[in-house]
Amino acid sequence: VVMNSVMFSVFGAVKAAVPDSPAGSLAAGLISGFATACISTPTDFVKIQAQLHGARTLAVLRQVCRRHPCLLYQGHTANLAREGLFTMVYLGLYDRAAGLGTRRSGADGDGGTSLGYAAAVSSATGAAAWVVTYPFDTMKTLMQRGGTETRASFARAFAEVAGRGVGGAYRGC
Repeated sequence: VVMNSVMFSVFGAVKAAVPDSPAGSLAAGLISGFATACISTPTDFVKIQAQLHGARTLAVLRQVCRRHPCLLYQGHTANLAREGLFTMVYLGLYDRAAGLGTRRSGADGDGGTSLGYAAAVSSATGAAAWVVTYPFDTMKTLMQRGGTETRASFARAFAEVAGRGVGGAYRGC
């Protein structure tokens, strides 16, 4: 809920401040994704550590905050790429495509987008966003899996994913 609130709020604020153009929609999506990453990086780190170690989420959060609070942002570079590109593609393209589907309806001419069109555009832009960003999600997970024992770099995660080939970039998809 919090991440979506940030994503849509930042997208709307940036969109209002930039020209109404495809580039403006994409920029608003990118910046919105960067803001979202500031929340999703630590939550993903805690979730991954809890899953790997069979621990409760709050216990992991307490331990990390006591010992190595900066580790909450381990994998942030890859997550900035993931969230920024995902939201740029998803919201940026959706915003432009949904505008194409706006049609006049009713006697007073109020614009609207049909539910079917909105669902189709949302599905298509969401799928495109995941295809583009899934390799960054894989890299983020590789960077975060080490927990407090290792500080994984973006370059090392990139090399590991690249060494696996295209299938490795989409592992678990």
